[in-house]
Amino acid sequence: MKVLRLPEGLRLVDFASAIVIGSLGLFINTMYFTLEYLKSSGDVLAQTWARPVEHALVISTVPLYLAVGYIYWSQKRVATELQLANKDLERSKNLKELFADILRHDLTTPLTILSGFVDLIPEEKLEEDVKENFKEIEMGIERMTSLIEKASVLSKIEHKTDLEREGLDLVQCINDVLWMYWTLANMKNIEVEFENKEPTFVQANMVIEEVFGNLFSNAIKYSPENTKIVVDIKKFKERCRVYFKDQGEGIKDSDKEAIFTRFERRQKGPVKGIGLGLTIAKKIVELHEGRIWVEDNPSGGSIFIVELPINGDLPVREE
Repeated sequence: MKVLRLPEGLRLVDFASAIVIGSLGLFINTMYFTLEYLKSSGDVLAQTWARPVEHALVISTVPLYLAVGYIYWSQKRVATELQLANKDLERSKNLKELFADILRHDLTTPLTILSGFVDLIPEEKLEEDVKENFKEIEMGIERMTSLIEKASVLSKIEHKTDLEREGLDLVQCINDVLWMYWTLANMKNIEVEFENKEPTFVQANMVIEEVFGNLFSNAIKYSPENTKIVVDIKKFKERCRVYFKDQGEGIKDSDKEAIFTRFERRQKGPVKGIGLGLTIAKKIVELHEGRIWVEDNPSGGSIFIVELPINGDLPVREE
């Protein structure tokens, strides 16, 4: 029996490989090898092609079957381990959400009780300086409650990769948000303009309302008194954009990305907050396969834009 060996100074560079059931010998006899002749220094002296049919070739398929079997069972074992790991991860997520709910309940309950006691105190019997102190207490309770709610929402969506979605009318959704915050706008004598009447459907989850609520409440917070907030919806071929335009101080270019990062706020000053709202908004929008960003308002202030996919069978406005 002749055994094929590479002569000294010759190495095998590459060859096409595959497993052809029932015709392994035929396949090997059609393969080509690239051979390189090397100098003692290791540099390539010359290259040539060779076919194994020029030599007697003896092959045992037993190692091949053993190798295939080993690969198959290894893949099966890895797949089983991945399934178990996914189950553990799902249990961990569920426990985290449960813990977040318990924590939110335990933190908000005493705040609710404290707020109730504050409401029971008759303001007309208080001195002016005491009234101011109680207002600060009320505002502190509201801020703390808002922070707890936002942290709870963020903990639930932070590691999600998808949301259940259905056809949702953006016009109705935004009207609900405007009604919810109308009192805050009236307190600053802010005019709110939203003239979209026709239903505008997108594939979304109701949690998207959290995004619009955050953007509208921010527009109110950062707008001076006696100004105007414009909310608008525009439809394009495959997407829909919602605009929130305020007349506040605006946002520096260097801060336009940072404000969507946790614990960053759009500006310093008398408005309190730690910057979780826009982080939550960005995560929710991304779960909808959309985008959120901010631009300068030509008339002064900022324009926050949310872009979402729309239903393909709806009439749309060309760009």
